[in-house]
Amino acid sequence: MKAFLSHSSADKERYVGIVASRLAEEDIVYDEVSFESGEQTLNEIIRGLDESTVFCLFISNKSLDSDWVRQEVDGASVRLAGGSLKYIYPIVIDRSIAHDDPRIPKWLSENYNLRLVTRPVIAARRIQQKLRQASWARHPKLKERERAFVGRNTQIEAFESRFDDYSQPKPVLSVVGGPPSIGRRTLILNALQKLSLVGADKYFPVLPLDRHASIEDFILRLLDLGASDINYVDLNLTECPLNEKVAIAVDLLKELATLKERVIVLDEGCLVTFERKLAPWFVDIVSNVDLSGKPLIFVASRWALNPSSARHLSQAVFSCALGELNPSERRRLFARLLEIEGIVLSNKDFETFADLLNGFPDEVFFAVDLVARFGVRGALDRSNEIVEFNGEKASMLLRPFETNENALNVIRLLAQSEIFSVEFLCQVFNEDQLVSIIGDLVSEHVCELIGVEGAFVRLVDSVRDYVKRNNLSLAPEL
Repeated sequence: MKAFLSHSSADKERYVGIVASRLAEEDIVYDEVSFESGEQTLNEIIRGLDESTVFCLFISNKSLDSDWVRQEVDGASVRLAGGSLKYIYPIVIDRSIAHDDPRIPKWLSENYNLRLVTRPVIAARRIQQKLRQASWARHPKLKERERAFVGRNTQIEAFESRFDDYSQPKPVLSVVGGPPSIGRRTLILNALQKLSLVGADKYFPVLPLDRHASIEDFILRLLDLGASDINYVDLNLTECPLNEKVAIAVDLLKELATLKERVIVLDEGCLVTFERKLAPWFVDIVSNVDLSGKPLIFVASRWALNPSSARHLSQAVFSCALGELNPSERRRLFARLLEIEGIVLSNKDFETFADLLNGFPDEVFFAVDLVARFGVRGALDRSNEIVEFNGEKASMLLRPFETNENALNVIRLLAQSEIFSVEFLCQVFNEDQLVSIIGDLVSEHVCELIGVEGAFVRLVDSVRDYVKRNNLSLAPEL
């Protein structure tokens, strides 16, 4: 899949070159990186058009007067009619160009929505979206796999209930907390589509923020989205007081709102801290009155937000927690992916594989890929790989506690049964110590509190299975 970047050389430095730098070289036909030296330009254009699925025309006064661009447009028209070219994406990059400019071919001006896109970073993101659409059109199975989504009804219903509540403005910030690879971003994307906040084929860059990141890093990530033409160096953030930095971040978010963009953040402790609270500077941003009612920021957080810590922000913040897939959801996702791959299993084989699954969505994908690669018998012979896959996930969750013997004793006891009351555990362990340990285990998604006011606690299935398989025995006194 390639996108042909048709442009005037006069627009390279200020616009098209920036777009090209944001796209992978193997995904574009762009003279500086694609044309062979020593070859005739016309032959290289023809070859590039023949290899392309998407034709991107950067419309400016210079490009409309360019003979080369006219030849490229004519070549694209022929290939579009012949079916080898699938998408035309015209981008107006010159404010002086009107949609009815006589130099624009009629088949373009009459059939395509010609809009001004002043920021090359935004244009690059939309070209990525077109390439993705083309890839899905050619390989529909890729789209079905990426969009495979089952269950999570409680969280989706919570999203809908909050966003449909007309007694209060739509939340500026939505937080989905949970361990890595549990499906936080997938839930966010499905919620956005269910709420009609984005189109089905919308491409979203994900902004990573680790626990050492600051408001300056957050601003830098927003600038990377093309929220402004301002240069990061020119902002001189090291000299700005915090309130000015907050104001800069708010202005960038307002700019993104005018472009109908959403911000998805993969947060490892910067925005939502280990204490399950919002960073104070981030509170100042999302509670700013200028952002009220604009659903802009969606955070896939390492830690679930403590509802009590954000109660005073209920008009600006929505949050939910995401745990393992329950047994029914695992089976449904497994069945859905088998259907996409065209794999039919006997009931016995289906149950054998399903019983090995322990709640992480990517574990289900792994199991289906194993069947697709090696067949049913071969996958059954390698079923230990599914168990080992789960073991790696569980050991990742347990890593923060590997030297904490008190916490490990609580975990080993919890593995002995499906559920324990907190009251019972307080009779076994030191109550003050237990409260702290349970809080840490919940924060790290090793266990969950259930029942009225969290009266009961259970170990997540993946960890319970791991503890039992590795014979992590109880201390003698327990």
